[in-house]
Amino acid sequence: MKYSLPAVCLSALLLAACTPTASVRYLSPTISGKITQADTPAVDVTVKLSVKHNDKTCLSTALETRTNTYGEFNLVSVKKKLDYTPLMEHYLDEWNICIVNGGTSYPVYSNNRYGQGSVNQDLQLQCNIPASPDEAPVCKVRTIAGERDSMHAY
Repeated sequence: MKYSLPAVCLSALLLAACTPTASVRYLSPTISGKITQADTPAVDVTVKLSVKHNDKTCLSTALETRTNTYGEFNLVSVKKKLDYTPLMEHYLDEWNICIVNGGTSYPVYSNNRYGQGSVNQDLQLQCNIPASPDEAPVCKVRTIAGERDSMHAY
């Protein structure tokens, strides 16, 4: 049986297109920042990140960190490995950030892929914890253009 070169090339192309390619989907941006209290760095304060939908109080924490001696923290992007590359990306990834101070968890920021634009824009937070434990911390948020796509081949 003879095969024509175009038929063999087309068959190889179709077979390659059906082969799954692993990829990584970013569920959140990288989030960093500084927390102060009474104009001094807030040391050893817990910062939580949840990527669960509607988890404003960060009960399902994906990442957690503590501030350093300068009140700074860093949370890397939460990623999900996929065994395939999706044809279309229509995910409503949501992230929530909480600060735990004095045993109380305060939601300080929440957004999603469409509200922010995408997860390839890193976030930088500047938060201040009020002197009164009855008041929630107040944060200013700044987006920084990232260097990655929201999904890439693994």
